[in-house]
Amino acid sequence: MTMTTSRPEAAGLDGFQPDIIAVGAGTAGLILAYSAAEAGARVLLLEKTDRIGGTLYISSGMFSAGGTKRQRERGIEDSPDEHFADIIRISRDTVNRELVRRYVDIAPALVDWLQDNGFEFEESCPVIIYGHEPYSKPRTYWGAENGRSLLKLFKRLLEPYFASGQVRVVLNAPAEQLVMEDDRVVGVVAGGREYRAPAVVLTTGGYANSPELFARFTGGRRLVSIGNLASTGDGIVLGEQVGAQIVGSQYFLPTFGGIEDPDQPGRVYASGPDEWDINARLVPQTRLPWEIWVNQHGERFIREDEESVDNRERVLLQQPDMRFWVVFDDRILDESPPLILRWPAEELRAKAKEGRFVLAAETLADLAAKMDVPAAALERTVNAYNAALERGAPDPLGRAHRPLPIVQPPFYAIKQQGIVLRTWTGLRADRELRIVRPDGTPIAGLYGAGEVLGAATFSGDSFCGGMSIGPALAFGRELGKRLAQQLVGVG
Repeated sequence: MTMTTSRPEAAGLDGFQPDIIAVGAGTAGLILAYSAAEAGARVLLLEKTDRIGGTLYISSGMFSAGGTKRQRERGIEDSPDEHFADIIRISRDTVNRELVRRYVDIAPALVDWLQDNGFEFEESCPVIIYGHEPYSKPRTYWGAENGRSLLKLFKRLLEPYFASGQVRVVLNAPAEQLVMEDDRVVGVVAGGREYRAPAVVLTTGGYANSPELFARFTGGRRLVSIGNLASTGDGIVLGEQVGAQIVGSQYFLPTFGGIEDPDQPGRVYASGPDEWDINARLVPQTRLPWEIWVNQHGERFIREDEESVDNRERVLLQQPDMRFWVVFDDRILDESPPLILRWPAEELRAKAKEGRFVLAAETLADLAAKMDVPAAALERTVNAYNAALERGAPDPLGRAHRPLPIVQPPFYAIKQQGIVLRTWTGLRADRELRIVRPDGTPIAGLYGAGEVLGAATFSGDSFCGGMSIGPALAFGRELGKRLAQQLVGVG
């Protein structure tokens, strides 16, 4: 698609001529802007919302690296080779090997750079995270304020360049079209205006808030998301319009469990904007289960103390609408560690009286009616679980941790949904992060970094810890410096 205008200079930028345009002022875009500016380039950030930061406001901000200074300071021996081997193991060798190999090689320098620049690590890092299939060694990091720690650092580092005008930001400027001349990308139309530069980098993130793209790339599945509201796949659409190859749509896994907001169907419930703080603790390494989990047929579908999150996610993918219910009784509510930290026992009982997030009933049959599951099936499932426990027999699904039967009314149920934070499908990029066509030829002038390349590129058919934010940071940093050196010959 070709579009030209007679306005190569951006209106309102006082003749500012950028060397690089980054479309999206989130994780990849911010570090790219800093790295490029440090190397002497002029950078324009085009941001569709009214603030910079993207998903960093809600993301955990986790990134991974093997062989860092911080690991050595804590007596942890690790290396890029070991990191790479773990990713290949966890993903079943379904990642883009070339880009993952490049990432693990440059990731230690990224983490060391963050440390040298005063990044506020969460004190315990690096650690092994069990919310994803675990690495063999502690190599996952994040900030004391989660993703906001990264944003805080980037704002501080970029401030001199904002002040000098070397890096400029246009807010409320959603990208609409790439500008092409002679089969080369030469600019972007955003917010109704045209902006030009020798290099355009798509750093727009994924499509976690696009039900249409999500359905397209997952065979018609329904989206329930905690993702950034601005993550509507803009960069993927722009790239596809100029012939870029789409990759990764054969893969998808849900994050295991979240509470859908009854007032905003398709969105995960949270206590406020930019929060994800009301979620059930379903990871046995951090809280062993007291409850049972049943699907929409009223049947258990996996042992609740299954240690492999990968197994849990894959089984959830096969359940109707990726939905299940956490079922328990009043005694379990009183005696177990809180299922939802923000809702201790009395708060949860109050929620049950409201009947919006927590359902309660004096009988299993009445509870099943509220859950819209077959009453006979739910009663049969709970009775089988209780009977095996009371007889001292093995659990029907092999569960080991069974503290109490589910017998004391009222009975409770909390609906859980397979949810989306990051997205798998994206644009294909080569080793130089040039966006390429299906035949492998690069689209001149067009680059990509971050989730626009698709989580499948770096995690394949899996969740690999720290392999979303990490590559966005490392490749954004590397690409910014390289483009600046090519375009201005400094650095």
